[in-house]
Amino acid sequence: MTEFEIIDKYLKKLGHFKNNKFLSKDSFIGIGDDGAVLPLAGNEETVVSTDTMVEGTHFLAESDPSSVGQKLLSVNVSDIAAMGAEPVCFTLNLTLYEYNHLWLTNFCEGLSKIAVENNCPLVGGDITKGKKGGSKVLSVTILGLTVNNKVLRRDSLNVGDDIWISGDLGEVSTALSLNKYSEKLNFPRPRLELARKIRNFASSAIDISDGLSTELAHMLFASSKKQNRNFCIEIYFDAFENCLSPWMRVWLKGRVSNFDLCKIASASGDEYELCFSASKRERNLIKKLSEKLKMPLTLIGEVFENSDSYRFKESVSSSGVVWLKSKGEVLPRNNIPESGYLHFFNNS
Repeated sequence: MTEFEIIDKYLKKLGHFKNNKFLSKDSFIGIGDDGAVLPLAGNEETVVSTDTMVEGTHFLAESDPSSVGQKLLSVNVSDIAAMGAEPVCFTLNLTLYEYNHLWLTNFCEGLSKIAVENNCPLVGGDITKGKKGGSKVLSVTILGLTVNNKVLRRDSLNVGDDIWISGDLGEVSTALSLNKYSEKLNFPRPRLELARKIRNFASSAIDISDGLSTELAHMLFASSKKQNRNFCIEIYFDAFENCLSPWMRVWLKGRVSNFDLCKIASASGDEYELCFSASKRERNLIKKLSEKLKMPLTLIGEVFENSDSYRFKESVSSSGVVWLKSKGEVLPRNNIPESGYLHFFNNS
């Protein structure tokens, strides 16, 4: 089957949703032409993100293709959510080493599920044939639009801000290490509805794809560089314990301490929860929001300036995070949680 036959048979049906207000004009041109024409809304800003999944690295050859399709688009929607934007449309690039009708059918069903849920049609892309026996390579580029030009950025921390986390952490890395089935690993749910609620008051946000420790370091580096200041974040393990995954607790019951569970959870990637900062005056609003969405939102720390007078100056890690057993007790350096996933770290 040719590239164009695959597009017609499997992908064109993902190409247009009538109720997508951003792409409803007659000038819209989607999948099937040399390029897409996107008559986007007025003065709003466009948000673009992309992610790639490689067979053997992000999924196995025997993985359910429907879950692969769902995850591929979900992780991109999660990036749009972390920016406080609305998903509009996406492009898809596929490198396949063989034509497999059943695999493509199920993959597109999974992709379609997330596309329909988020009103985000496919508008173009590319299909290439790889070497026989090679790995599938799947890439999505997603476009989003801001609402009232409000963007959630990772570089906008403020001294005194609270640090919040949605949901729970630790299930994914534990499931992978113990070879357990995990709904969260196979079918991640982007926190788009939460992002819609916090974008008007949160000062910064990031999605947890590479582990909380790594994401906090990203926020600190970006904020310090942009604002020409030296920020640090205190994280309190007594509060962080409330974020531990129930499944992780069950799987590791009696095998490790709560402290070690926290270390595992802080480094667990592919969680796709939101980590965000907000002023202390928003605490009651966030607690009410947690109840309304029926979603745990946990206050785990606070932003400080890492000045010469900072009380824990000597305990700040290289990433800028200070891990405390409580608000007054610093963790020994050798107990500081590891970073999350880093691509090409030590060339591994």
